[in-house]
Amino acid sequence: MRPWPGSTSRDARISADDLAGAADALAPVLSLPVAQRIHQIHDRLTRIRGALTPARYGQSGEVRALLGELGAFSEQPRPAIGS
Repeated sequence: MRPWPGSTSRDARISADDLAGAADALAPVLSLPVAQRIHQIHDRLTRIRGALTPARYGQSGEVRALLGELGAFSEQPRPAIGS
């Protein structure tokens, strides 16, 4: 299984509290057409959302904006298997 493109960069940026860099690294994923939003991407974004905890980042505007984008992505329907 190939790693998710840029995942190391995104993870490192979140770990280093570089939220703007993490948002930039996530931009190509968040702009994927619905037909390409496979289950594994949704799972990975759920883990990223979990890393952006209020205990760590408080009420940061950057975190709220990124969480909003991740939430909007997750609200879109996933493609049917085999389509």
